[in-house]
Amino acid sequence: MESLNALLDLARGAVTFFLVLTVLIAVHELGHYWVAKLFGMKVDAFAVMVGGIRKTPLEATAPKKMVPASWVAAAYSATAVVAFVSANQRFLAAFEFAMLLLGCVLPVWIALRLANLYHMQPIDALRRLGACYMVGLFLLAFGTGFRGVTLINVLAVLIGASLVGLLIIYYAPLGMKIDDNDDSMGHGAIQVNNEPMHVRYRPIWHTTNKEGTEFSLLALPLGGFAKIRGMVPKEDGGEAKILGGFYTKPAFARLMTLFAGPLFSVVLGVLILFSAFAVFGVHRPTEAPVIGGTSPKGAAAQAGLKDGDRFVSIDGQPITNFYDAVAVVRDRGGKAIPIVIERAGIRLEKTVTPILDEEPTMVLGADLQPTGQFKRQGKLGIGPEVKTNKVGPAEALQEAFAVPGRSVRSFIGLFMNADAFKANVGGPAAIASATQEASRSGFESVLLLAGQLSIAVGIMNLLPVPPLDGGQMVVAFAEMLRGGRRLSLKVQHTISTVGFMLVLTLMLFALSQDIGRNVGR
Repeated sequence: MESLNALLDLARGAVTFFLVLTVLIAVHELGHYWVAKLFGMKVDAFAVMVGGIRKTPLEATAPKKMVPASWVAAAYSATAVVAFVSANQRFLAAFEFAMLLLGCVLPVWIALRLANLYHMQPIDALRRLGACYMVGLFLLAFGTGFRGVTLINVLAVLIGASLVGLLIIYYAPLGMKIDDNDDSMGHGAIQVNNEPMHVRYRPIWHTTNKEGTEFSLLALPLGGFAKIRGMVPKEDGGEAKILGGFYTKPAFARLMTLFAGPLFSVVLGVLILFSAFAVFGVHRPTEAPVIGGTSPKGAAAQAGLKDGDRFVSIDGQPITNFYDAVAVVRDRGGKAIPIVIERAGIRLEKTVTPILDEEPTMVLGADLQPTGQFKRQGKLGIGPEVKTNKVGPAEALQEAFAVPGRSVRSFIGLFMNADAFKANVGGPAAIASATQEASRSGFESVLLLAGQLSIAVGIMNLLPVPPLDGGQMVVAFAEMLRGGRRLSLKVQHTISTVGFMLVLTLMLFALSQDIGRNVGR
């Protein structure tokens, strides 16, 4: 029963994570779609999720006879079930063996099967899989320094890396086109007896409107996209001659089309938070110098402090509100200090040693809200009392509109403090973990997290780095200043390449931090 409950909890968290992520990105792309249409641009496709399913049958052309795909799926699923059921100390050997199968043996078998199907040299498929393994191990080393790393940690990273590698191999035909000028989505090719053979990937579901836009549901719950015609610059400048193309429109129209995605994300986040605040109320910390919650491993709990205790003085300084306690303690990390508390009308004296942060954390202001500054602080491992205040629509909207401003200050603080950035940046695993926790807490928590994530997506996409919207907006703005004259293709390629490398580096760094936290440095 315990294993079943854990499985259901994991499934609920996973469904919540992918549903929230898909909806948020779909709305972001909807902004691009609507504004592009407003300026007369042709949108060829609007997709929810990514990655189509291969529809071209290739088994008959394979050089060697193949095991049915259903057998492969059954073997992978059965091994995953064994790994889940045996995930405890009593069956550690069985768990490690199942993880080894999932991370190494089965992925190699599937990679070789795909290589045969695509008439690819086996070494080419294994090289791609191996490259993903190497990246995964590098991120593990970078994120942990191999401190506290176990065999299970290594195998878990290899499982994740193998899934990425197998996806790369599965979509390998898309890297080859029969017609070099064909930029249609889902079209690829393989070489069969030295002759190109067309391979098509299609959505799970799709429909086309009268304007020729294909709306589709794809296979991988990792976002979505709006494909605006003619967004890829060509060597001969032909993108400026495509009917209804992105580059046939003025720089201002392109700028607003790019800005629409982040704008829709922020607006959606504000609307979600407004709904949550209006229905459930606003949770606000009280000013009272009373402990509202304690961390089991925090300094306060170790010193015997409990929820409901009221501070009288800390290190000889009178405490009249909760912020006073925060302000006094944060500069005394690692130092034993006397504390006087009141519990059930009785005054007690305690000695507590605030724990100094290993990395910089957000500094709170007098209103107990983040200030955007980061530094290493002494902490007791406590939180203030929090009360839920019912608010009217106007106040709920005001509270929701305040969140983007706080988020911007937090982002600026992170990017201006390298240590804080390293300590607080998170990738998919961090978001998934937060979503899992929110799904356990209930619908209100999911709404609050979704609203904050949507605002974060909008702000992050405004960073002036291609291929993010903000980076492309910088190019469009530069062309506006040049009176509509395009930047040279060489300059655009240089900007795109540098931007792509920066974004890739940031993604890999976030993944390494995810791995480091999950390994438990």
